[in-house]
Amino acid sequence: MKPAKRKPKLPAYLSFPLTYQAVSQGLQMVTFADSIELLFSLPLSATEFRKTVTARESYPVVIAEYVRWDRALSHGDDNWIQEYHDGKWSLRVYPCARDQRAEIKNALKSRGLPFVKEWFDRKRPDSWYFGRKTCEIWLDPETQKITTKCKESPR
Repeated sequence: MKPAKRKPKLPAYLSFPLTYQAVSQGLQMVTFADSIELLFSLPLSATEFRKTVTARESYPVVIAEYVRWDRALSHGDDNWIQEYHDGKWSLRVYPCARDQRAEIKNALKSRGLPFVKEWFDRKRPDSWYFGRKTCEIWLDPETQKITTKCKESPR
């Protein structure tokens, strides 16, 4: 697994529920684990995310993704662009409320990461490997229930 290039600084009320080591251990048998880029991310809107966390509403804590751009489009020759032409796997980890970190970590390690591992390792037809595909692990902080949402769009 490719380690995160940076891990954003979080406000005091947030913490990342998984570490690089926990993710690596949970996905160690994925056949292409070395090509998965691990990212620790903040949601786009910090204000909305704070409201969600404070209200203890469901939100995504892990998003696995595969993206492959169409080569027919001219995007340039930069290395990062070529990664998307070849197909890029990533795993994004989002923060959680610091006071719930231990429970969320346990739920992700026991139920979330095994599902992501299975999603990564599924047998797929060649036609699947175009467009953007995601597998989201959502957490309900009140019940510690993990739900999954997989999306597959052709472009």
